[in-house]
Amino acid sequence: MERSDDTVTFVRTETDGIRAAWAIPANEAIGMQGIPMAAMLNDGSVIVTWWNVAEGGQRLLRLGADGQIEEIIVPNTLSVSAVSPSGAAIVYDGSRFQFWQLPGFTASADRTTEIAALVGPGPFASADDLVGELLRDLSQPDGCDVAPTATVTDRAENPDVVITIAARSSCDDSGAGSDIELTLTQNPNGSWVVKAAQRRGLCLRGASDDVCI
Repeated sequence: MERSDDTVTFVRTETDGIRAAWAIPANEAIGMQGIPMAAMLNDGSVIVTWWNVAEGGQRLLRLGADGQIEEIIVPNTLSVSAVSPSGAAIVYDGSRFQFWQLPGFTASADRTTEIAALVGPGPFASADDLVGELLRDLSQPDGCDVAPTATVTDRAENPDVVITIAARSSCDDSGAGSDIELTLTQNPNGSWVVKAAQRRGLCLRGASDDVCI
C-alpha cells in the first residue's frame, strides 16, 4: 500500500516483477482507518477492505486484474472480519461469524430505453433534477422489510454528465440489485435527457471467482 497526501495506491507485484496498481479516490484515502485487509486472487485481482471513519461504513473492493475497481456493498448489519484468496469473506452479524461468498456483477448491457421510460418525459431543468427523479423511482418501497436504496457513487462532466448509481433491492440484507451508469445530455432547449444508460446486475461468484450466476 503506497500512501501520499491525497491518494492511496494498492500495488500487487508478481515474482517476475510485473506490477499492477489501483488508485483509491481521495475521499476514501482521507477516511481510511488502520491498515486495510487484503487477499490476492488467482486471477490477478485483489480483495481489500477497510473502515472509512470520515464518511462512515466499511468499504470492500475487488480490484480487478483489468484495472477496474468494483465496490461490493457491505450491509450495515455485517462487518467483514477476514477476506480470502477464494474471493470470499468471513463476516460478523453481531452474534456469530458467517461465510460470505462475495457478489460480483454481470456484464454491462444497454438499458437506455428502459431507464428513459422509468425517469419519464420531464422536462428536467438540470441533470440533478433528472437524477433525483430516478433515485426516487428506484427507492420506491416494494413491501420488503429492507427497503430499496439508490445512491450516486460517481459523477463526471465533459460536457455530458455521467452518473453512476448503486441500486440495491432485496427482501433481506443480501444487497441484490444493480449498478447503473447514466450519460445525460442537455437539449438545445435547455432541458436534460437520458442519452445512454448501461446496467450491470449483481450476481453470486463461485468459490473459484470465475463464475457469476
